Amino acid sequence: MDKQNIKVTMKQESDGLEKSAIVRLLSHDHEHNLQYLGPFSLGSITSAIKKLLSTSSPLETISETSRADFYGPMKIPRALNITFLKSFMTLAHEKYFLLEPYMLVETLKKNPSTRKNWEGFCLEMALGIGCRLVWLTRVKTYPQPQYYFNNAMQYLSKAEMKPLREIQACALIGAFVERCFTENSHFYMSSWELIGMALRKLIQYGYHKKRQLSLNTAIEYEGTKRIFWSIYCFEKALSLSLGRPSSINDDFIDIPLPISFKMSDNPTEIQIRCLFEKQKMQQNNDKFDQPVTEITILIKTTLMSKIRAKMQEILSSVDCGTSKNELFKQISDTLEKWHRELPSKQVFNNALEEKKSYESLEVLYYEAKLSLLLPMLMMRRSEESLLLNDVCSAASGICGCYMKMYHESDLIFSVHALRTTFLAGMTILYFVKMFGHKKLKNVHISLRTCSSLLILFTERWPSFKIYQNLFDSLWDFIELEKQTEDTTRDSKNTVKLLNNRSIKNIDEVVDPYANFRAHFNKNFWIMVLSHTC
Repeated sequence: MDKQNIKVTMKQESDGLEKSAIVRLLSHDHEHNLQYLGPFSLGSITSAIKKLLSTSSPLETISETSRADFYGPMKIPRALNITFLKSFMTLAHEKYFLLEPYMLVETLKKNPSTRKNWEGFCLEMALGIGCRLVWLTRVKTYPQPQYYFNNAMQYLSKAEMKPLREIQACALIGAFVERCFTENSHFYMSSWELIGMALRKLIQYGYHKKRQLSLNTAIEYEGTKRIFWSIYCFEKALSLSLGRPSSINDDFIDIPLPISFKMSDNPTEIQIRCLFEKQKMQQNNDKFDQPVTEITILIKTTLMSKIRAKMQEILSSVDCGTSKNELFKQISDTLEKWHRELPSKQVFNNALEEKKSYESLEVLYYEAKLSLLLPMLMMRRSEESLLLNDVCSAASGICGCYMKMYHESDLIFSVHALRTTFLAGMTILYFVKMFGHKKLKNVHISLRTCSSLLILFTERWPSFKIYQNLFDSLWDFIELEKQTEDTTRDSKNTVKLLNNRSIKNIDEVVDPYANFRAHFNKNFWIMVLSHTC
């Protein structure tokens, strides 16, 4: 073998070793789950509730794989791909503007052999995410998301990459992992890591800073703003859910928010000029009217993400230097101001022709309200009776908004939505437990809504059925308490139980609700908090 061939061989071996080492470095050891969750995060609170209440309750465990899945490679019907693409553009795209819908539609029309590699990657990722967003009640069979992901990776390996494309690719893979992988189906990096990487690459290339304005770059700059704030919101949402610090402090950001401005796929000179003038006014801090458009949702989501980030900072800070009571009050006032400044439902529906549910904004308010009030409930035991009504109202609002969004085909299935619904339902049941069973009739609709939503969620990911079972079992327990609250001992029920089970020795009777009786009481949230720390 000549020297040149030896050098080539050695380089190939070196490259292979480097890639193998990097993959090992990034991969997780799933046998040792030592990852940090903040004490007031959605993930830690729901996990603590599950651990606390299901210890001695044999809740059903079901295989994760849905019966509706079928595997590739296969010829996917074009109509099915169109359904998945619509699902992506209506449920994922309008909240996180990572790709241009026009480009995706045009790419789908092309013969696969004529697609550019970057176009193919974007389309396959959109289809993979979209197929997971379609509810099982609305489609009989669908390919596994992994089928589209494998196709996307083939395109990506050959695509010509630029800095912004690298960022979009990281974010899309992060979105795919967040939507399509579960606790029993691992990707070697988490969505939190991938989205964090995308945000840090934005910072690396200076996309978090204002740029010099020009007419020629007005559209490009607006697109960059949308991508930056979309990734910012996504990263904040994941960090908040896990109770971890964000990748960037808001004080370092000075790129303006996107402008709510409707533009055609092939913008005219007049539209570009109008956008440019608005950009100049925005960077000069001049006030100007912004009509309600799809971008309004991204803008309002971004503003809420900033409020939630400040809330997490207060809850997680070792020493915030100011009374937490004062800071909670400031956050509460900011939250109410955000809610007051939402467009009216009529204006919103008219502007978007009722294609988007108004509740997609309302639910952000109720989720933030619950996230603020629950820690206050845990830390201010003396004020529980004052806080509980507001806590229950926020929880009921979440359930109502999610169900309305489901009916209007606007509810995104995600672990976040499932856990939020579960937490809302548990909060309502605690309200009934503390204020007496006479309150059951006031919240019965919310409880039924919560139960129905959990059923819908677990149809998609059966491995999470434990949340549905736990909620329904606790609701049964509360109903049973209501039936027997004036009776010290119901001997007839005891005899009936013994006869049904053919048990002769009363010591053999096991109380199926013993764990609920022991833990679901006035000290419940204190115990939950102790399990999260």
